[in-house]
Amino acid sequence: MAEQIPVAVLIEELKSENIKKRVNSVRQLSTIAGALGKDRTRTELVPFLVSELVEDEDEVLAALADSIGDFVDLVGGPAYAVSLLPVIESLCYNEDTVVRDKTIEALKKILARLEARRAEAQIQAMVKKLCTGESYTAKSAATYIIPIVYQSLSPSAQAETITLYGLLGKDEVPSVRKAASLNLKDLLKLLPTAPENELVNMMKLFAKDEQDFVRFYLIEDLLTFARASNAQKQQAVALPFLRGLAEDPSWRIRYGICDKLSEIGSMLGKDTARRIFFPYFIKYLQDGEAELRNIACLRMGKFVAFLEVEDVLQKIIPLLKALSLDPLNYVRSALAGAFGGLAAFIGKKSSNDHLLPIYLTMLRDESPEVRVGCLASLEELSRVVGMEVISQSLLPTLVDLVVDKSFRIRVAACDFVCVFAKTLSDDEFASKLSKFVVDLINDRIFAVRDAAIKCLRNLAEIKGSIWTERNLLPLVLSQQVKTNYLHRMSTLFGLSVH
Repeated sequence: MAEQIPVAVLIEELKSENIKKRVNSVRQLSTIAGALGKDRTRTELVPFLVSELVEDEDEVLAALADSIGDFVDLVGGPAYAVSLLPVIESLCYNEDTVVRDKTIEALKKILARLEARRAEAQIQAMVKKLCTGESYTAKSAATYIIPIVYQSLSPSAQAETITLYGLLGKDEVPSVRKAASLNLKDLLKLLPTAPENELVNMMKLFAKDEQDFVRFYLIEDLLTFARASNAQKQQAVALPFLRGLAEDPSWRIRYGICDKLSEIGSMLGKDTARRIFFPYFIKYLQDGEAELRNIACLRMGKFVAFLEVEDVLQKIIPLLKALSLDPLNYVRSALAGAFGGLAAFIGKKSSNDHLLPIYLTMLRDESPEVRVGCLASLEELSRVVGMEVISQSLLPTLVDLVVDKSFRIRVAACDFVCVFAKTLSDDEFASKLSKFVVDLINDRIFAVRDAAIKCLRNLAEIKGSIWTERNLLPLVLSQQVKTNYLHRMSTLFGLSVH
């Protein structure tokens, strides 16, 4: 009779109105399974989980998905692991993405232990049921499962599974087609084992889909396809798709292409990237959608590697003035961060002639985020044009940022102080910036105080012990009389740096 208690307790706890008790009970399933033994776990506990938990709260089901992947030994080992598939199938009907993701991970664990060929019929039956039912969540889950189980199936079962996946790509529910497009890349990674013609037909289907998110995920599918074994052939197939997406009426699709331009360039080679995708990049820099202008500026430093210097001077440089006056701060900030990469590419003379005037103007931008963006490209830019050319213009900007009302800006300013420490003379740095750094260790925001302490540590390493003792240590020690205990603690942290 005592043997029956674990199941009775489990049922009682799982039916409790208290969700915490139900979650706790599910998390103890392995203990209960151990008490029941392998046979009763297979014949009683697993069926109970399938019949009683499918409608439970997401938190309970997430806990179940977390646990079930480790049940293989508890049901008798690999020979009996197939008995866990009904639990996986039931969890696939849940709409919560956390539950689904945990379920997929659990399935991977089970398949790693499962004698797949002996269980092919059960695996195939589960996949078919998920794909052909009415539940869109089950169909979506199937798009994750098919690439996982594909290689463990026989050729005939593989062919049927690919057919089922193709049906999901045509499903009337957009979220199912979106999931099919998202996970197609995992099937493409299986080339040449997976049938190329069928997968290319799916990509053609997704390229024409009316839902932009279906087309959006096609970008990664195409990149995966082009990296496949017969790369030259795959690239020739992928290129027309990529060109079509680069001209897509949806800005999200064009955004996705712009975000991946460096990968596309690496895949296709410099000549093709320059000839075909450079004109699109120029259009993106002038696009009416701010998000697209932003991502083009963010990716500019990497994409110019596929161009010639003359391309940048003749086509990109003339657009920078307008971008530096963009009405949106984050676009101007993205441009400011691109100056370092551009300068390194076009060289000192062209940078002095074309970039530096715009850069110095943006240093006086009304937005702190833009000025921080300028400082972010400072180190790389200074290596090209020389710090002495811009240091006097930068110092007032840095001083403004150190006292900015936004604590995030003050944190960022701490990082840039050390860049100046490497280039300014010891006396010049001590007279113009040391006091500001010490003041920051008294900031009312912990993140700023912490950044200032790290800055002190870096300054001590850059300037050396003698300079630190003469210039920083007296300023740090002067803080010990502060009335606020947080400031006195910051003094202790500052002393630990030295």
